[in-house]
Amino acid sequence: MIVFIVKRILASVAVILSMAFLVMLIMDIIPGDPAAMMLGENATPEMIRELRSQMGLDQPLPVRYVNYVWNVAHGDLGRSVREMAPVAKLIGDTLPNTLLLTAAGMFLTLVIGIPLGLISGARAGSWVDHLSRITSLLGLCMPVFWIGLIMIYVFSFRLGWFPVGGTGSLAHLVLPAVTLAAYTMAAIARMSRSSLMEVLTEDYIRTARAKGLGFWLVVWHHGFRNALIPIITVFGMQVGNLMGGAILTETVFAWPGLGRLMMGAIMDRDYLLLQGTILVFAAAYIFINLLVDLSYGLIDPRIVES
Repeated sequence: MIVFIVKRILASVAVILSMAFLVMLIMDIIPGDPAAMMLGENATPEMIRELRSQMGLDQPLPVRYVNYVWNVAHGDLGRSVREMAPVAKLIGDTLPNTLLLTAAGMFLTLVIGIPLGLISGARAGSWVDHLSRITSLLGLCMPVFWIGLIMIYVFSFRLGWFPVGGTGSLAHLVLPAVTLAAYTMAAIARMSRSSLMEVLTEDYIRTARAKGLGFWLVVWHHGFRNALIPIITVFGMQVGNLMGGAILTETVFAWPGLGRLMMGAIMDRDYLLLQGTILVFAAAYIFINLLVDLSYGLIDPRIVES
């Protein structure tokens, strides 16, 4: 088990380092001088050269990469030119809001998506199954920003139940969390349904039923655990998608999180701030997948042994 954990951690570190290099490479490939774009049309060549020197853009890419990794390892993500503040501080101020929104989306997925999929799979062909499949299809087809706009129109403008945007109370969290979790709940519900239906066709399930065990007891004790591996795999991927979906959701609902900060960095062409937010999003996604890999060993020890 220890060897399994060490291998996964080392692989995750390698992916993060590769992602940091890829982000810097993409920034280099994008047409235009970041310093010139940040300073605007009235910038003089001297101002552009000075800013490029401050940002380290006058150095070769390998040198900048090594310096950036060294600084990140010491907690220094650079300084935002537009905000005139350290990137690490800006991310630290907004990241808790994004984590709160993501956690709320994860909670809705766990308490609604998985049970709905399991009930649908256990009662395939019933009205519950048909309703679940239709709802899941709608959740998968509708874009996040469109769901958010519908939520605002219905529950804010028409009914007046929730605030349009912003933060400050539980009421502000409801609509963004539901909007963010809509796609994830639909994906998890469909995976839970198909995974459980596949497990329920196995011989050991029929043997358990032949021994006189109740249907739901067999589903819970025998079916659910064996259906968990694909469910957890998709859930881990969808949690990463929750982090990514927060970018649009936070923009629609004016939620002061990391995604909105990233959008502002794109609009303002804030090179270092954009690089820092992308790196944090990538690291979070990789960390979530690391936790998913480690959970496999707890659910099925045979995976670790292999």
